[in-house]
Amino acid sequence: MITQIDCMQEIFTVLKNFIFRLLFLLIFVNKSFYSQSTNTKWYNMDNGLPQNSVKDIVKDKYGFLWLSTENGLVKYDGNKFEVYNDFPTKTLNFEYFRGSIEKDSIMIFCGNEDFPVLIKKRKPEIYSRKNIPPPLILIKDSGHVVINKNIFFYRVPSYFLHYAFYFKHSKYFFYPQKTVLLQDGKYNKIKMPSGFDNLKDLPNIFAFDEKIFIINKKTKEITTLYRGKLSEQRNNPSLFFEKDAKIYWQQLTNQTFLIVYNKIYKVSYKNNRIETQFITHYDSFDTDQIVSIFYDEKYKKLYLGSSTKGLNILPVDSFYTSIDNTKYADNVYYASIPFGKSSVITEGGKIYNRYGIIGKKKFEEIPYKRTLVYDDQFNIIYPKRGTILRYLKSTHYERHDSITSDIPLKTLNSFGGKILATYYYDPTTNLFRIYDKSGKKEFELKMNIDETPSIIENFDPGFYVIASSKNIFWFSIDKKKITYTLTLNIGLKQIQKLGNDLYLLTTFKNGPYILKNKKLIKLPLDSQKNLSTAHIALEDSAGNFWITSNNGLYKILKQNILDFVEHKRKNLYYYVYTKDDGLVNNEFNGTSSPCANKLENGEFVFPSMEGLVFFKPNDVKSYYPASIDLYLERAKLENKIVEFNNKLFLPSDYKTAEVFVDIPYYGNLENIHLEYLFDDGKAWKKVNNKTINLAGLSFGKHELTVRMLISEKGNFAYKKITIEVEPKFYQTIWFNLLVGTILILLILVIIHSRTRLLKSKNDILKKTVIEKAKELDESLKNLQENQKLLSNRSEYEKKIIENIIHDITTPIRFIALISKQLADTLDPEMQKEYFESLHASSKQVYKYTLNLKDYTQIYKDEKYYEDEYYSLSNFVNEKKLLFYEIALYNNTIITNETHSEITINIKKSFINMILHNLIDNAVKNTFDGYITISGTFNSDQDVILEIKDTGTGIQDNDIEYYNNLFSINGKTSDPIYKSSLGLYLVSQISKKIRLDITFQKNQPKGTIVKLILKHKNTNE
Repeated sequence: MITQIDCMQEIFTVLKNFIFRLLFLLIFVNKSFYSQSTNTKWYNMDNGLPQNSVKDIVKDKYGFLWLSTENGLVKYDGNKFEVYNDFPTKTLNFEYFRGSIEKDSIMIFCGNEDFPVLIKKRKPEIYSRKNIPPPLILIKDSGHVVINKNIFFYRVPSYFLHYAFYFKHSKYFFYPQKTVLLQDGKYNKIKMPSGFDNLKDLPNIFAFDEKIFIINKKTKEITTLYRGKLSEQRNNPSLFFEKDAKIYWQQLTNQTFLIVYNKIYKVSYKNNRIETQFITHYDSFDTDQIVSIFYDEKYKKLYLGSSTKGLNILPVDSFYTSIDNTKYADNVYYASIPFGKSSVITEGGKIYNRYGIIGKKKFEEIPYKRTLVYDDQFNIIYPKRGTILRYLKSTHYERHDSITSDIPLKTLNSFGGKILATYYYDPTTNLFRIYDKSGKKEFELKMNIDETPSIIENFDPGFYVIASSKNIFWFSIDKKKITYTLTLNIGLKQIQKLGNDLYLLTTFKNGPYILKNKKLIKLPLDSQKNLSTAHIALEDSAGNFWITSNNGLYKILKQNILDFVEHKRKNLYYYVYTKDDGLVNNEFNGTSSPCANKLENGEFVFPSMEGLVFFKPNDVKSYYPASIDLYLERAKLENKIVEFNNKLFLPSDYKTAEVFVDIPYYGNLENIHLEYLFDDGKAWKKVNNKTINLAGLSFGKHELTVRMLISEKGNFAYKKITIEVEPKFYQTIWFNLLVGTILILLILVIIHSRTRLLKSKNDILKKTVIEKAKELDESLKNLQENQKLLSNRSEYEKKIIENIIHDITTPIRFIALISKQLADTLDPEMQKEYFESLHASSKQVYKYTLNLKDYTQIYKDEKYYEDEYYSLSNFVNEKKLLFYEIALYNNTIITNETHSEITINIKKSFINMILHNLIDNAVKNTFDGYITISGTFNSDQDVILEIKDTGTGIQDNDIEYYNNLFSINGKTSDPIYKSSLGLYLVSQISKKIRLDITFQKNQPKGTIVKLILKHKNTNE
């Protein structure tokens, strides 16, 4: 039950809020509509104008602006001023423009000259015909000043007592006491409105086409005069009758402006109604001494000409920068959220619309201004260090509750009645917490990462997206855990969802990315690379993305980005808005949550370093030139302007030349990507300052192509011209033909003289050649012999190494084996036995090594026989001693049964090589057996040396193979043969000394190798 006290308290609260709001509005009402800042730019003699009096402004049919000054005419293309003051006139004090824009015939007189300057086809020239009416018309000895512009803001000089208005079908002549109409060749007096004074009322006259409008501020009436007939204009805006209202009218541009209360209105006449359109607020109209006005409807720019300060260009406000005008106010903004249909509220509780502050809540001041969100009850939540403050909607945001924590809070957000926050715990640990509506902590997740997440989003129903500059985490709401982690390391700043598994990412310095199916796609940057610091993108109703950055606001079709991702386009072209388009500051802020807002009235709001920027995307236009606006018709050659039509001719001795790219474009040139290409080049180059340098062109014809962007979809307009460079005299065809002919004749003369000389020397040369050929033949033979010797030497050295390695392998292996067994046994008797074997074998190896010198002579020594005969039995015995201990280790006995009387004279190194390898093979293959070496004579007194073993033996096919192999005609290239190094060596030596070797089986097992030494090699 509601008590009376409760009712009184409720009434008191309502009254208090009402009074507070009323007082606030009274305080701020005068400032709120004037806090919007307008960026203007003055041009004068310091930056392009020839003189500071801009007396008139007009735009020709091609889109170029023309200025009238007291030191010449000026053409302005939106980027640079071009001064024309080289006229054959006494002065350069130009007056006002007249003529016809549609007919490309703009006239202007200079001082008291008889002939005007005609501006036609984008250039001014003296017009010498006499069919142009002068500024002063004589009618019956009375001079009438032709009025085509009304700038009489205060009073009219007395010399305008007689004046005239000239229209196509009618002409009016005003006298102090009468007004005369000249129409169809007849003069007729016109009855003017009651109380009309031609001199005093002149400041209140303007016209549209041929209809004159006369303002009477006393009666608050407007009278029209059309072809001599007067009528009353009804339903007129009351602004015309204000005391301080001033009229500006220019006949040629057919533009009329109303200046009242420091505001400039454009006046239009449609459907028999006079209408006013607010253009801009301008406080210093009088002090700046404005004498000329032109409004560019296409580019929405206002041009104000001053009689003393030059030209002021004002972008008409499509952007509204809302600031706090109080003293020492901090106008650097970060987080804000919508508060009503057309306003936002900041973390300080201040409420802004496009014009300024309209209200304030008593929010607790915080140093951190980067997080501000609503919960599902539209309570306002923001952090203060480790505390979450929640201002309650139910109390009109007057009271708040809080969620406290003793650790620093990084960011927060609210979804589905939950409050989510991230906290810094320690350098390697951070926390993610979920609170319910009452502020009770219902979940906490420890995250073992070195950076506290600064982003919390809820793009999909089942997941929270938690992100830092390095990682993106997908947190499952049902499972209460992170189910997917994506490590990027790109310096992530903001993340926005564009579609199914499709996200737009912005970074601190690496530009924007598209994340598609968990894979990164880097988007191209703008030409100035300002989008490397892109903050956030908002999509408007037309499908455009508006992207803020640290240097400008960028616009691009969302579909263009999607086409790039799908490889349907190679490049992206952005449109940039800067201070020249009405922004107060180019630097936006983006490290807050949120850092952009869409309002119910359709406005976008972005925080900047100097205010909150409000605008309606549909009101902010993108300006592109038409394809016909590209002109390549002028060049500067050695500081002289030349004109051409599609083809430019350059003399051979030119040093400097440049082509002018004329485009009437009044936006940022970066937006149209003005580029050029020479001939068949592949890389487009940027056009700087609308000129293309032609220095260094080779002689001949060149094709210059210039292109510019003409639509947001990426369409270009192209323009081509031919540039022909005259060749120097030595580069002409005739010069080359003449030089070629002279060279041919000179060559013929030289050939003829040389032929005679060579013929005389030919015989001597032949003789010399024959002698040299003989010497060369001898040298070649010597060279071949030397090459053969070198080849034999190399082969010889190779074989020496092979022989030594092969022959010493078995003894060394045996010594190694005995040494191991000696180390393994502890029996003194066995150790003694092993020592003896080791000693005997080492001694034999030592003896063997003493004979290594003989090995070096085997292949290079052509001497096959010793000078003296030696005992075969003694020689065999030496080899037996070498292998005795090795065979004994295999339980094999070696016996020497060679007759002591047998002597031979074959080179010892040859016999040593053969016996060593054959005994070595027998020892390797005989275990628990006998090896018998015997030597006898046969019937032919040949020595038969047999090596018989009881080892494993060889197969029948191997015996056949080896018998064939060791015959004189055996194939030494057989791969099986080469696989046995010992047999290879034996074969080589045996064939060298023509020693027959045969193989046969031993019974019951083993092998018999028989060597037959011919009688001539023995001492028998």
